[in-house]
Amino acid sequence: MIKEENKKSASGTVAIFGGSGFVGSALINLLLLKNYRVKIISRHSKRSITGASPGAEWIRLKSFDITLIKNALTDVDVVINTIGILHEDKKNRFKTIHVDLVEKICQSVDDLKIRKFIHLSALKASAAHAPSDYLKSKGLAEDKIKKMLGKYSTYCIVQPSLIFGDGAQSFNMFQHLVSYFPIIPLAKASAMFAPVHVNDVAQSVYQCLNSNDYDNQVIQVYGTEKLSLKQILKLIAKAKNKKRIIIGLPDFLGVIQASFLEFLVPGKLMTRDNFKSLSIPSIGEENILESMNIKPIKLSNWSNLHYNQYKDKISHYRDII
Repeated sequence: MIKEENKKSASGTVAIFGGSGFVGSALINLLLLKNYRVKIISRHSKRSITGASPGAEWIRLKSFDITLIKNALTDVDVVINTIGILHEDKKNRFKTIHVDLVEKICQSVDDLKIRKFIHLSALKASAAHAPSDYLKSKGLAEDKIKKMLGKYSTYCIVQPSLIFGDGAQSFNMFQHLVSYFPIIPLAKASAMFAPVHVNDVAQSVYQCLNSNDYDNQVIQVYGTEKLSLKQILKLIAKAKNKKRIIIGLPDFLGVIQASFLEFLVPGKLMTRDNFKSLSIPSIGEENILESMNIKPIKLSNWSNLHYNQYKDKISHYRDII
């Protein structure tokens, strides 16, 4: 275990698993702004992460061994887990990342009597009823948390819909599709989402951290716009001033497309398990953002602003050269 910084804060100490990721980075920036001491716990070295938060303490673990985890969580008030994968590979399996790791974190939190554990899950996660291995593994993790914590150490499980914002992997994929293909055959084009901005997710986690109102609860976080996958691609195409024909595929062709993208295209743009996840709408029943007085950023507004700023940067660069 390698410690790279050590700072004290009057607000308390928060340890974040997955701090080098998309949601973790946004959350760290917010916590540092609020004068928290932040520990980033990662298997990666700080120098290997582009844009790593300079104000946080970086703790590198050689593995997620429970002894190493406990040592890393010394003098921590709150633990937040944002680690998650959308696709499996030989090294990273849903069970290992979503279930086994969460069990080790919960055991460490309970043994050390850490005040609170906040876990980033997914809308429609369910061990018993989810259609995909991804959502089942997220549901299994939630069951572990509820069973292991809730007495001395409280928990809050945050279930977001599709998260968008600068650096979102899914939206980078959508951008590439819109940029390079005038005709886009699309599996599960009618799949429904209520997209939520990464900053709104970070704000909701921050409120869970600072309030007891959400202790031992599962909260749903999603935006006010209900959009199909096809509508999302159309929004991006419109913002990029691209005319695109998007053709929704029937499920039997969608499965073939997902298989092709899983096995033959580098980067796994879609897998058969992703296809299964898209069979149920990522829309919740009770949006906690309203009660938190968080006004969600709309994807339609963000996409226009984001891609116009991108075009301005490109134009400026061309003027320089």
